[in-house]
Amino acid sequence: MTSALAEQQRTLLAALWMPQRESAFAALASSRALDATPSWQRGIDAYRSNASALAERALSGVYPVVAQLLGTDNFRALSRDLWRHAPPMRGDVGCWGDNFAGQLERTPGLMDAQPYLPDVARVEWCTHEAARAADGVADIASLQLLVEHDPSHITLVLAAGTACIASAYAVASIVNAHLEGTPSMEQAADRLRGKVAETAVIWRSGFKPCVREALAAEQQFIAALQERRSLADSLDSADGLDFNTWLATALHSGLLLRAELA
Repeated sequence: MTSALAEQQRTLLAALWMPQRESAFAALASSRALDATPSWQRGIDAYRSNASALAERALSGVYPVVAQLLGTDNFRALSRDLWRHAPPMRGDVGCWGDNFAGQLERTPGLMDAQPYLPDVARVEWCTHEAARAADGVADIASLQLLVEHDPSHITLVLAAGTACIASAYAVASIVNAHLEGTPSMEQAADRLRGKVAETAVIWRSGFKPCVREALAAEQQFIAALQERRSLADSLDSADGLDFNTWLATALHSGLLLRAELA
């Protein structure tokens, strides 16, 4: 690549990411690398408009609940701001947007009005990641290991994309109220007003990302299993977990895929 071409690309990219179109045109006009003709200006406008629309579409697909909670205008503005200040680093736009929760935390006034939004965004990003995760292999017959071996010699394998988000807010209730209708909006609002803290468990069952409130000590149990620790060690790390209740819930929901020798 020649130095002139490299300079042209740098100038063009800088213009594309500037917050105001007037600033972009001024940068082009002052540059010797590009000729800021009307055709260039029309091209810059088209690129900037398409990028802004793509940013909003991409994030609304990942964060539908946050989009509803923010409202159309606020969500559009935040989406475009994130695109300008933290643009995609890979060709797959589905990999972009993991830092949206951090942007929400840094937005003046938002944490006072809707302090739960960043954690809702974290839950939604985990559901997005779960949807894109490689398929796990289910083997229910392998659970026979639970009766044939000591818990210190086996471990449990969880579904694709399993994650936990601990929050001071009722994030699992908020997400499910918006996406599943259960609990109701009124019930989720009551939990929010009551300052009920929830840990959300996220996983994929078949092709569907799922969210529910964690059982007591379930987050610690899941973390230990994801470290490939034995069932015995995992249970020791999760004081207060009702394993029989967890096992029935995990099997029914597809959270648990199989057992393996540790």
